[in-house]
Amino acid sequence: LAFMDSCPVLSKAQFKLKHAATTLEERYQSGFKADPAGFRFAADNIYTEAPIETLVPRLRKVFLELPTPHTHTFWFAWGPTRPMPTDAALSMQGDIYVGTYTLWTDPAQDAAMEAWPPDRMKELADLSLGGQMNDENMAANPQRYFSPEAYAKLERLRLEHDPKGVFETFLGNPMPA
Repeated sequence: LAFMDSCPVLSKAQFKLKHAATTLEERYQSGFKADPAGFRFAADNIYTEAPIETLVPRLRKVFLELPTPHTHTFWFAWGPTRPMPTDAALSMQGDIYVGTYTLWTDPAQDAAMEAWPPDRMKELADLSLGGQMNDENMAANPQRYFSPEAYAKLERLRLEHDPKGVFETFLGNPMPA
């Protein structure tokens, strides 16, 4: 983590916590604070390998123009990536994961709040390698969730076990580019 010490905006940080011990229970509580019970949720995400100089200015909206007080965005250093096992179904990855989440309580806000995360991720589509099948919004922003090899295997298995096409393909066929 030594690279963090050379961050050019480190002096502007509101606080710095380095090498702090934590327990598993504390990690769970931290997550519950970010996503408290009783709220409505919407999410979307991307994987990217965009250079920091390109990515940071493009992420201003997802970090600074939040539509509700509980809306939040995660930036995870996912990489450096390594080859996925050839039989891994969830095979999309990139060096950086960005996920954004809206939280609200008023059902009258549903349409606007449900649209906010996928709209933000669509603005970053030119930087995206695909998304993680976890906090995605497939209906509003279909992305690549599989490597081409994993998707081909999924389709082969689907055709083998469902030759009559009783079950719908994954987000239609072919997988989103």
